[in-house]
Amino acid sequence: MSRTDALLRRAATHYENFPVAPAFLPPRTRRALAAVYAFARTADDLADEGAIPPAERLARLDALAHHLAATARGDPPAEPAWETLAEAIACYRLESRHFEALLSAFRQDVTKHRYAHLGEVMDYCRRSANPVGRLVMAIAGDRDPRHLAWSDATCTALQWINFLQDLHEDLVVRDRIYLPADEMARFGVTERHLRERITDAAVCALLDHQLRRTRRILEAGLPLGGVLPGRLGLFVRTIQRSGLRVLAKLERPRTDRFDRPRLTRFDRLLALLQALPPGP
Repeated sequence: MSRTDALLRRAATHYENFPVAPAFLPPRTRRALAAVYAFARTADDLADEGAIPPAERLARLDALAHHLAATARGDPPAEPAWETLAEAIACYRLESRHFEALLSAFRQDVTKHRYAHLGEVMDYCRRSANPVGRLVMAIAGDRDPRHLAWSDATCTALQWINFLQDLHEDLVVRDRIYLPADEMARFGVTERHLRERITDAAVCALLDHQLRRTRRILEAGLPLGGVLPGRLGLFVRTIQRSGLRVLAKLERPRTDRFDRPRLTRFDRLLALLQALPPGP
C-alpha cells in the first residue's frame, strides 16, 4: 500500500459520504489532499475519544499542535503522515492558521457540548470545516476572495449535513448537540426527542427548517465548482453534487428522521456524472 493510499484510508471514514481525494486527481495533488484530510481525521478522533478523560484528550491535541508547528518549520516527526504533510505545506504554501483553526474547533468539541444560538454554531463551522476548504483552495492555487467565500459556503453546508445526519449518535455517544438551543425551543423539540429518536411534527418542522437553510448555504457555494479548472474543479463539483444528494435523502419524508442516509455506489456515480463538464 502506498503512503497516499494509507493516508486516504485513515481519512476516509470521516468523509464517508463525500470523496476525499479521488483517483482521477494528479498524484501530487492527491497526496497533498490525503495529508490534509488525515490530519483532520487524526485531530477529530482525539477529540472524540470519549472514554479518555477530557484533560488527556486536550493534552493529546496540544501534542498534535506541537508536531504541527515542527512540521510547518520543515522539521516533521519521522512518520510518513507528517513527512507527507510537510511536503504539502512547502509545495503549496499552506498556512498554519488553517490547521490551527481546526485544532481550536476540536478542542472545543472536548469542552463545549451545547450551542445556544445559530451564531455559535456558525463560528464552530468557520473553524471546523471552512479551513479544510481554504487548504484545498491553496492546493488549487486559488486565493480569489469571492472564490474563498464560495468555498466557505460549501464547507459550512457540508458540516451542517454531517450534523443533521448524526443528531442521535452525537448525543448518545458524544453528549453533543449542534442544533441551536433557541431554535429547538422555538419548535418545541427537547433533548429527549433526539435521544429517543422521536419523529413527531415538532421534530419534522425543526429539521425541515435546518435543511432549508443548509440547502441555501450549499447552493450559495455552487459557483465554486464552475470556476476551478481541470480535475480539481471536477473534484469540488463531485463533492457539491454528493452533498446535494445527501440533502435530498434527508429531505424525504421518513418515519425515522434520525436514520442516517448513505450514498450508494449509484449515488456516487451519478454525482460524478453530474459533475462532468458539459460536452462541446
